[in-house]
Amino acid sequence: MDNIDVAYAREKGISVVNTPGASSISVAELVFAHLFSLCRYTHRSTPAMQNGEWPKKEYTGIELTGKTIGLIGYGNIAKEVARRALGLGMKVCSYSHSEIHPEQKVDVCNNLDELLAKSDFVSLHIPLDKENGATIGEAELAKMKDGAILINCARGGTVDETALLNALKSGKLAGAGIDVWINEPSTEAQTELINHPNVSATPHIGGSTEEAQNRVGIEIAEKVVEELKK
Repeated sequence: MDNIDVAYAREKGISVVNTPGASSISVAELVFAHLFSLCRYTHRSTPAMQNGEWPKKEYTGIELTGKTIGLIGYGNIAKEVARRALGLGMKVCSYSHSEIHPEQKVDVCNNLDELLAKSDFVSLHIPLDKENGATIGEAELAKMKDGAILINCARGGTVDETALLNALKSGKLAGAGIDVWINEPSTEAQTELINHPNVSATPHIGGSTEEAQNRVGIEIAEKVVEELKK
């Protein structure tokens, strides 16, 4: 939907449909792939061992169990993240205008500052604010816990990449897992961020699983049939 002028298409009588829930599980699992990688250094130990090193003493990680993950936004993907986090024994808090389902033990934060201050891990699940730009910038990063980890599998541009790199270089953040980027494919200007040792980077593969793509294909076909019947 980000690549289509939806309003213009609808003015011309062209229906625009998508499948927002089809890849929710896949993206949620990628959030944890980044978290586990950063917390247990798998993104660094693999190339080290491939180079003949044995960095056993360098990579003492942390457990997810008992930690708090803050979810910015609480749509389909965030709900899947919450379910998995609760299953791992984590605490979950969310800041969103959406309703928080009472069957899930999710704490609702009154504002973004509260979420940033209490979370060990922060995961974004929001669209890009095209008018105001990045939701997480220098000021927001400064409000996060020292040593926190930020995960962005939502939209490129929701995090200020320059501010994020500075927070990693200063040690304010312990790590960042990034699947979505301001420029895709990435440019030379993003090389330092991608190559930072505390970054787990993927090339926008959140929905790239066999299961998600099968669901997307089926749901799109069904929606096209529904539109043609109107």
